[in-house]
Amino acid sequence: MKKRITLLLLSALLLANVTACNTAPETNNESTLEDANTTASITEKSDKDNDRSDLTMLVSVGSEALQFTSNGDGTCSVSKLTDDSFGTNKLDVTILSHSPDGDLVTRIEKDAFRACKNLVRITIADSVSQIDPFAFSYCTSLIEVNLPNDIEQISEYTFHSCNKLRSVEIPQSVLRIEESAFSCCTELSNLNFLGGVSYIGHDAFACCESLQTIILPEGLERMGRYVFADCDNLKRVTLPSTLIDIGYSIFVNCTELEQIESYSDMYLVTPGNCIIETATGSLIAAWGNFSLPEDGSVLKICANAFRASSNLTTLTLPQSTKMIDAHAFSSCKTLKTIILSPNLLEIGQEAFIYCESLTEISIPQGVEALNRNLFADCNNLASIMLPDSITEIDSEAFGRLKNVTVYYQGTPSEWQILSKNLKNIDSLHIIFDN
Repeated sequence: MKKRITLLLLSALLLANVTACNTAPETNNESTLEDANTTASITEKSDKDNDRSDLTMLVSVGSEALQFTSNGDGTCSVSKLTDDSFGTNKLDVTILSHSPDGDLVTRIEKDAFRACKNLVRITIADSVSQIDPFAFSYCTSLIEVNLPNDIEQISEYTFHSCNKLRSVEIPQSVLRIEESAFSCCTELSNLNFLGGVSYIGHDAFACCESLQTIILPEGLERMGRYVFADCDNLKRVTLPSTLIDIGYSIFVNCTELEQIESYSDMYLVTPGNCIIETATGSLIAAWGNFSLPEDGSVLKICANAFRASSNLTTLTLPQSTKMIDAHAFSSCKTLKTIILSPNLLEIGQEAFIYCESLTEISIPQGVEALNRNLFADCNNLASIMLPDSITEIDSEAFGRLKNVTVYYQGTPSEWQILSKNLKNIDSLHIIFDN
């Protein structure tokens, strides 16, 4: 699995403490478990619809297996799965509209089912309008979820790393899908929006390796960064006409991506597999065997546009390009050669950081500043051509470079002024090329 998945898992663990379901050692289970309010029973399920062998023998449970927190106003929330009598049986949990005490169930608390390894199916009553972060994260056996029809938000990390979850239907009531809500659901192959979603957060579907086709709903206005990053098998995406804001690197490392269809006037999808924000001329993303347009439409390489691209080796920027934003090519570890636009005026900080295969680069006349960590950790960078238009070099522009030859087109006195604050000046060999 990619390093990205590891980073997502680490960030999730930092955001909340791991809470696992209480489970007892395997015991002999009775076929019927009775409670004063509900009945739990082992239910035979057929697998005639699709391949659902994991759903053939489930213990169906309801309120008798849940712990509730009363709000004191006739409503309550589900806090956790408490019954420890099911051993290793697979669970089919139904959250009913009312608790055993008669309170209306309106919320599922943070971590309520987190790391419930035996939870296979969950059905949630329409009375539930809020599901808190991490509620079902790390439920590694969860295959099927039936979301309530009145929920407005799917919180961050709600289903993170539910790696057997195969299909999700997003109700029409949902307006927001928050950060990493479904990240690392590696078997998720069917994603159906019933409409209503206006915002999809950072990493929401990152590392969903089985997704192949995404039709984003009309009404969607904004998407955060890395929304579909590392979806290895994603082939086709449809963008709605209502879309007005796309975060960076939303399709990074989607190596099988073939087609993006856009109905939005805000974003142009070129025949060469690029997305360009029409108002600013910003290249947002490129995929597959892309070619950058030379029709003057690209004025800026957006922040993180190519960040961590795993198959980028050579690139020539369009002559119309005037700006490279921060982190635009950071962590492009296979990038060996890049030819910059002769009309380039500005390069953002850390634009080429961690480009480990880059061996040489020529900064065009007109660029005035080398910003922080511009070439940091470009371990194979051997030569840099600098124009005399440079008037400022950040003290950490060259990061931790060693044994680099700098061909400077200015004078020795000009270089002395520029380099007075450089931290690794002794590792640079200066040749005055004027």
